[in-house]
Amino acid sequence: MKTKQAYATLPHVSGFIDWLAAELDSKTLFNHQYVERRSRKEWSCDSLFGAYESYSWSFPGNARLAYNSGSCSTSNAKALEALRQDLLAAGTDDALVLQAATDVMAWGGSNSPQRGMAQGKQGGPWPHDSGSENRPDPKRP
Repeated sequence: MKTKQAYATLPHVSGFIDWLAAELDSKTLFNHQYVERRSRKEWSCDSLFGAYESYSWSFPGNARLAYNSGSCSTSNAKALEALRQDLLAAGTDDALVLQAATDVMAWGGSNSPQRGMAQGKQGGPWPHDSGSENRPDPKRP
């Protein structure tokens, strides 16, 4: 399939699109609730838009990427765009990729074990310029 438009016209895809469009404002399909484990605060929504309106993800600011801490969808969008651009700019430079990945983990709230693992892999377990002898066998589980 060469285009999104061609894919969207397939009968099963267009049927799903029609169904989802009709259900986006459903008060039963998207009725969801839970207790946030850290704060013990109850959270609920009864629509996809309601989930968006009450979206909250607290994250720290990042001076290097020039975004402030926040928790709403707008502040998260700004932070995620800065992280995205940084990952793209890092290219294949291991040090820049490590910095970008560390910043993503900080945004996501991952603490030292994951960061330490990433930093321990600096230089790469499979360097870009090495042969296949250091790479895992894709046929092995």
